[in-house]
Amino acid sequence: MDTGVLVVAREGVLVKLGASGEHQWAAALSSDNAEVGYLRAGELVGTENWLAGTHRAEGSSDRQALLAVFAADGSVVRAWTWGSPDYDEVIRDVLAVDGGVLLVGEARSTTVDSRSFVMKVGLDGTPLWARHVQGCAGATEPLLATGMETHDGDLILGGWHYATTTRALLLRLPADGSGASPAWVSSTTVPLILGLEPRTLHQLETGELRVTGRFARTGGDELFAAGTDSIGRFAWLRWYGGAGDQGPPASIVTSQGGLLLASSSATVEPVPGSLWLLEVPNPNGEITFRADSNALTEPLAFTTTVGCLELVDAALQVSPHSLGLSSVEVVTSAAAPVVTDRAL
Repeated sequence: MDTGVLVVAREGVLVKLGASGEHQWAAALSSDNAEVGYLRAGELVGTENWLAGTHRAEGSSDRQALLAVFAADGSVVRAWTWGSPDYDEVIRDVLAVDGGVLLVGEARSTTVDSRSFVMKVGLDGTPLWARHVQGCAGATEPLLATGMETHDGDLILGGWHYATTTRALLLRLPADGSGASPAWVSSTTVPLILGLEPRTLHQLETGELRVTGRFARTGGDELFAAGTDSIGRFAWLRWYGGAGDQGPPASIVTSQGGLLLASSSATVEPVPGSLWLLEVPNPNGEITFRADSNALTEPLAFTTTVGCLELVDAALQVSPHSLGLSSVEVVTSAAAPVVTDRAL
């Protein structure tokens, strides 16, 4: 927003920092019941901040998706919750698209098969369409976590589903969410315990995709980056990290066509960890780290196959939600981080 930064805490506290990091305001979300829930995703849409996550009303075990829109000064413009019986909904990603906003998330259940959902709402929050995404013929449910809009206006969603291994999932569907099945679905399996969980998607001018996320494995989580063709089939795949856990990455495509990854790390110095930034180059993501960096990278063997998913109309119950802000006091101080060169 403008030249500042809006920091969203998990507990529902918003902190606005100016261009040089100075504190401008801080507020806590408050609702008409005792629990606000958690904010897990956000997007700047025009001049408004759209923040989303999950909410549980006091005295209820049912979690519903929560969406709140804030003006530039932090005031609440509007808020909604929605969900469906027997499911706990949570929004994992918010994406500004042509004609509205795309919401991607999970609908978990302990009584029936869990599934994910994708929903498009207008700029006033009115639902335009909603689909549940589920595996074919009782297959393991997908967990959607991210999305993007393609050059030609279609939508690509990314996630994973658990079976004997974790399989990364990419699917493409029309902008109106129509069709009994997506235009294509690909499922990539790594022959190790746990596996790949996509977090960010990018499309190059060639139509190829770049995928980043978490490589969950026994002994510690790593980052991964992958290149795919225009229909989601992996062409190369590497992990980056080391002995400690790496946090889920944020990423952008650089002018050279590579990927700039930012993440927390318990691998790189100083102990017990720090933040690190690395550029993954084209065409195969290969990096040679300095020996004293503690960082490692290796290619991963993978198998990409055609997947099968079903899109089912989602009958969601949408309700306006009473949401306000109360001022909170925060303490800020200047930090002088130790920056260590871990270049090639």
